[in-house]
Amino acid sequence: MLVCLAMDGVEVLASGFETDEEAEIEKLVTSMWGALQTKTSADVSFVIAKNILAAKYREFLQTHGRRFRSILQKMVGDILQN
Repeated sequence: MLVCLAMDGVEVLASGFETDEEAEIEKLVTSMWGALQTKTSADVSFVIAKNILAAKYREFLQTHGRRFRSILQKMVGDILQN
């Protein structure tokens, strides 16, 4: 049996999806040992939004957006230096 640990320790938040779509996302994420979160938190690694106006996506940006912008700016800076 082949095991894929590509998302081991990764926390994913899906926003704006229908119940069946979210169930499919959860199936994919958990098949690679990740976890699908139902609420925003600082533990979330990735946000998948069907629509940028989705409630959980907006809430995540309002509560955790500054931290992620700082990380992204550092990553871009590091890439540009190399």
